[in-house]
Amino acid sequence: MLAKLKFLLYYTHRFRWWYAGGVVFLALTIWASVTIPEYIQKSIDIIAQGRAGNEDQFYQYVAIILGLALVLIIVRTFSRILFFVPGRLIERKLKGEMFQKLSSFGKDYYDDNSAGSIISRINNDINGVRMITGFGLLQIGNILFSLSVTPYKMWAMSPTLTLYCMVPLVVIFIIVRTGMVVMVKNTHLRMDALQRLSGKTVSFYPETASSKATTFISGPRIRWRKKTFRCLIIP
Repeated sequence: MLAKLKFLLYYTHRFRWWYAGGVVFLALTIWASVTIPEYIQKSIDIIAQGRAGNEDQFYQYVAIILGLALVLIIVRTFSRILFFVPGRLIERKLKGEMFQKLSSFGKDYYDDNSAGSIISRINNDINGVRMITGFGLLQIGNILFSLSVTPYKMWAMSPTLTLYCMVPLVVIFIIVRTGMVVMVKNTHLRMDALQRLSGKTVSFYPETASSKATTFISGPRIRWRKKTFRCLIIP
């Protein structure tokens, strides 16, 4: 486990400034997301109190909500870009290093491992690293910021409503934990099936290439013989 963590830190450290910017924009995203409901609550309270004498304040709250919504779109977009782009760059780096590594292996390695098995394992591993360094780190930051800011804002708005919201969260947590076990099991089965399918598919390539080469060579010979025959029979 420690070796895998060092492996991830080695590649993510190269793009630390990308991730630092992503954390900043992610914090702004969470802040805008939890601030908008406050002004919605204030706007509803003004409507409940009556329109007379509250028009200016109501329009001010509406303008703030629209401004925060626009800010939310911008900062959320940048937070995704600053997390996903390093994941793609790490994926490209790993594919280049893996190609160099495979080029250094001898014939014995490829005799013991089928081409489909090698391709499947490499794609699955590199895609997993990309998901961890991109989407995974984004969700970790999202959960940490959400759990630290959202409960405080919700409690400030309505303690009773906050307690009611905790009940479905516990139920969802149990469902997700159970579903994760089933999903991981089916993911392993799918990866094994794709590995076998890739091996069979790649094994067809040499036969197909050989068949095309035979057709390409035999075709001109037949035409040449026909032309020769015609040359012989024409006086």
